[in-house]
Amino acid sequence: MQSTYHFKSAADIDMDVLNAIKTAYKEKPVVLMVEEEGDDSILYEAQKKFVLNSIKEYIEHPELLVNEHDAWEMINTGE
Repeated sequence: MQSTYHFKSAADIDMDVLNAIKTAYKEKPVVLMVEEEGDDSILYEAQKKFVLNSIKEYIEHPELLVNEHDAWEMINTGE
């Protein structure tokens, strides 16, 4: 079973919430993950630029393309 709780900040987590989690899961393992929200737009822009450049390169040089079977072989052998 997996439950996800979202809070705007750690200040929003009060003892009632913690007690409810403790009651619901008692002796079961619990993992708490903290994810900081950041500006992912920089990463997305870099990925978008990489993909667009790759498409342009493959259009200009279709001989660089490999089929799926060969691609998986390259991945599995670490090439």
